Amino acid sequence: MKKSIVFTFFFLCGLILSAQTAQVEQTDKKAQEILKGVSNKYKSFKSVKATFVIAIENTKDNSKDTQKGTIYLKGNKYKLEIASQDVISDGKTRWTYVKDANEIQIDNQKTDENSISPSTIFTMYEKGWLFKFTGEQKENGMVYQLVELVPVEPKKEKYLQSKIDH
Repeated sequence: MKKSIVFTFFFLCGLILSAQTAQVEQTDKKAQEILKGVSNKYKSFKSVKATFVIAIENTKDNSKDTQKGTIYLKGNKYKLEIASQDVISDGKTRWTYVKDANEIQIDNQKTDENSISPSTIFTMYEKGWLFKFTGEQKENGMVYQLVELVPVEPKKEKYLQSKIDH
């Protein structure tokens, strides 16, 4: 990768309660500026490396799980390293290596425009999402801008919270 940029962001995936959806009734201009800036920066690079932490919450059984990962992106191609698996896609085929089972799964890459995939992670906010700036957070000498994304149709999408450093 000739150029790379490291974004650290947190994803909070979980079930959406109707109260959460009501909190974000319209898009926030500051959040839109931040997301557009990150998206434009991403689009200006030929390739990107991003590290992230995913926090998964299950409100039914009140369980939480956190996983760290790294993703390498180049156009619609990507390599995702997370927990006990590596996922590689050439934009058409996806190979998933499950480390614990020493198994490779191969399937066709779905190109649904509404789906969240590594190749659309920096542009997905443009369709079907409401966004809200929720503040700034300092961590290890860095200032992160927090943006909450809530799907317009909660039953179709997952809830995301991004922590953006730029």
